[in-house]
Amino acid sequence: METRKIILFSLVLFSINLYSQTKKGYYVTNNNDTINCLFQSSTLLFSDKLDISVFHGPIRVIENGVKKKYKPHEIKSFTVYDTDDKQYKFGSFADEKRYFVNILVEGCLTLCNLFSAHPYDHSYSPQPAFIKDGKIYRITIFNKKRTIENLISDFPELQEEWIKGKYSKSGLEEIAKDYNVRKCN
Repeated sequence: METRKIILFSLVLFSINLYSQTKKGYYVTNNNDTINCLFQSSTLLFSDKLDISVFHGPIRVIENGVKKKYKPHEIKSFTVYDTDDKQYKFGSFADEKRYFVNILVEGCLTLCNLFSAHPYDHSYSPQPAFIKDGKIYRITIFNKKRTIENLISDFPELQEEWIKGKYSKSGLEEIAKDYNVRKCN
């Protein structure tokens, strides 16, 4: 009897996690058309917050009452709105045709999160990356300093500030924003 209760409780929790919601948003086609739609998504357990890791692969949308599915090579980008109108933008890039990337800072030096399977529990965890000239540069604890130095080498003043430690270790957004404002505009 006790085993049945545990199994039933587990199934209830599992079904709550699989609860699908729709969120407003839009996507941009490869022909640069913007299409308003609803995104089918799951939410975090015991929360109405969006689980953005579900958007790394093919996405499911409802457009004018019709359900559609898109893979990264089929559309350019999409934006989905969460509670309190917080928005998440995802894009597809030539280097990464299998997955969408979550765009954090957009510009000539784009900061994004890639989602990769965690080696222990196989959940999807974000991995920071930069995109420059259409090429993706993954940031790890082993290559962070060298990769960023190389990416901003065409802007020696900013590169010197990075080397001297003006930016914190977690200042990836800050360095991307500064590069885009000071170099690209």
